[in-house]
Amino acid sequence: MARCLEDARYHLKYLSEAVGQGEPALFVHYATWGKTMLRARRIPVEDLVANFEIMLHVLGKELPASMQVPALEYVKAAIRDLTVASDNPSFLDPDQPFAQLANQYLNALLRYERHSASALILRAGENKTSIKDIYCQVFERCQYEIGRLAIERCQHCSGALLHGFDAIHHVAALSLHFSCGSLDDTKRIIGSASGPHRTFYSILAETGIRGGEICALRVADLDLENAVIQVRQNVWRGKIQTVKSRKGNRRFPISAELLEHLRGYLESWRPNSLGLLFATGNGTPWDHSLVRKRKFHPLLKKLGIPQCGFHAFRHGNATLLDQIGAPMAVRLNRLGHAEAQTTMGYTHAVTADERRVANEVGRILHGTARNEQEERPAENALTLMIQ
Repeated sequence: MARCLEDARYHLKYLSEAVGQGEPALFVHYATWGKTMLRARRIPVEDLVANFEIMLHVLGKELPASMQVPALEYVKAAIRDLTVASDNPSFLDPDQPFAQLANQYLNALLRYERHSASALILRAGENKTSIKDIYCQVFERCQYEIGRLAIERCQHCSGALLHGFDAIHHVAALSLHFSCGSLDDTKRIIGSASGPHRTFYSILAETGIRGGEICALRVADLDLENAVIQVRQNVWRGKIQTVKSRKGNRRFPISAELLEHLRGYLESWRPNSLGLLFATGNGTPWDHSLVRKRKFHPLLKKLGIPQCGFHAFRHGNATLLDQIGAPMAVRLNRLGHAEAQTTMGYTHAVTADERRVANEVGRILHGTARNEQEERPAENALTLMIQ
């Protein structure tokens, strides 16, 4: 029973994402992937069809009329796809859009050629292929195909194979984000935002912390005297949770520019029962998904910047740290990766390298265009490299 409920939650999650994106193919591809997984475990596909038919019945009764049409049509499309026999189970169809790119990318993944895979995606982005098309037509199809091949060729080691491919795929995905954003875009976002949202974006851009982590930041986590931020907790589904892992519980310095901005922000900050840096009128933590949809995306549209999520700040921060030559231990600690904590220890004093990196990032992100032009020509070169 518990497994059935878990499966139903996955079905609804993918259906919700497909409806939200207006892409029935997302749910159909998910259903086809499920069909492949069931076959590998010798489970009849009729079980999945029956599950979807139950979903149709329940959604037809529970969903508001305005949402029923797309949701029910997507489920029906998945059922039709599941019941059609196919001699070619591959997720890569030569007649699909971007089939050649998808096949080239898949071959690079299968050869474990990280740089070749990233180069293919970068070229596609430079040729004005949209992020949506790259994700839906290339990334998604190749991930499903890799899963199918892993199960088909080596059922017992499919998990290890998938983890290896996922690591390469992650690098290519990061390359896509780097190519579609720029330091100038980040500055425009921060400069165009106002009120607490400007502070929110400034922290994300300079520190690279996760959306759940910034929403759980408390004023007590800001050591303004020493210009240090402590990450101790995060928000998950509206609930504040203590960060218990070594990779999550960390502290790192911030720049003088961000420190000055935070001092100004706290002058107008309204206290709340949880002491949160960002809280709703009811004193609950911000939901970063709602902030993204209601504030961030409209701002991107206004500025003419391609739509992305808050993770793009994290990706951009990682790139910036790499470009300014931040030591690996410093990079990993700021981003909350386990390897850094192995090197630096669970809690540690702020090092000279960390302080230098924080100041450099702050000057680049918050410096004026004139100062950059006259005083820091090397940073202009950096901007060109990132763009």
